[in-house]
Amino acid sequence: MTAYEAEANATGGERLLLTMAAPGDEVITDVGYDIPALTASLDFVNLKAFDLRGPNRLPDYPRWDETASHHASLFPGFNDDPDEEKLTVSYSVEGNWVKKGCPPKKLIVGLALYGLAWTLYPYPNIDCAMNTNYAPGPSSPGPYTGEDGFWGYFEICTKLKAGMTVYWDSQRMVPFGCDTIEWVGYDDTASFYNKADYIQWGDRSGLMPEGLGGGMVWALDLDDFTGNFCDDEPWPLMRNVRKFILEGVNWPIPPTTPPSGTFCEDNGYYNGLYALELCDPGILNVNMVILTSGIAKMISYLMMY
Repeated sequence: MTAYEAEANATGGERLLLTMAAPGDEVITDVGYDIPALTASLDFVNLKAFDLRGPNRLPDYPRWDETASHHASLFPGFNDDPDEEKLTVSYSVEGNWVKKGCPPKKLIVGLALYGLAWTLYPYPNIDCAMNTNYAPGPSSPGPYTGEDGFWGYFEICTKLKAGMTVYWDSQRMVPFGCDTIEWVGYDDTASFYNKADYIQWGDRSGLMPEGLGGGMVWALDLDDFTGNFCDDEPWPLMRNVRKFILEGVNWPIPPTTPPSGTFCEDNGYYNGLYALELCDPGILNVNMVILTSGIAKMISYLMMY
């Protein structure tokens, strides 16, 4: 940092920023990251608050988690065990990085424009509920991204239009899709809105009363850059990020409980889950925004140009 400041003084320019992208999973950070020492020298940390499930996290883990689970749940589910509770965005932020010494305003929370997907074991009666399905491995690759178990947001839109059912988990505050053959956990308008709210106000620990530094995305090319896959304008997620940051546009939080007297209440409701397109057809077309502040505004602005 001293060298950066000396360069800025010598050239008359602005000081360069020193940043780092870092994992959210404490299984990894506990063996390789001195959080207080690192963050003391950094302007901010881009926290990879995703990939918390799915591919193996350390060599002694299975190649792929054997239960279909969301890789970027905001909060834990009511029935999660203590280890599962740690594999969430909120724990990565509060229980790991902030609690262990990272100033909250230096923490930029990562938002994924992709999903991780599993191939389900062919039981006779598949229950699509999260964390209950044995899944022997990753799904088939996305037709464009070409990696097993990895689907860009635009590829997920294709799956949904082909008949995959969307569910909303009101405990973990994320959606997932299931067609009894494959299962995908991803982020959409509703979950990003909830994560945006968390970035500004969602502190449950008392450790970050002024909120976090902001949000970042991975990655631009995984949004629907043509608008043809999701039947929306090009860049449906990123455009709304820009609208919110530059214009202050806001969107309502979608319902987390089924409307009364509908399929959702009578047949489709289970443990906080319901089929979104059957409960509220308009919910799939609500555009997405995220809330950011400080340096993250500048980052997101630059990413759009």
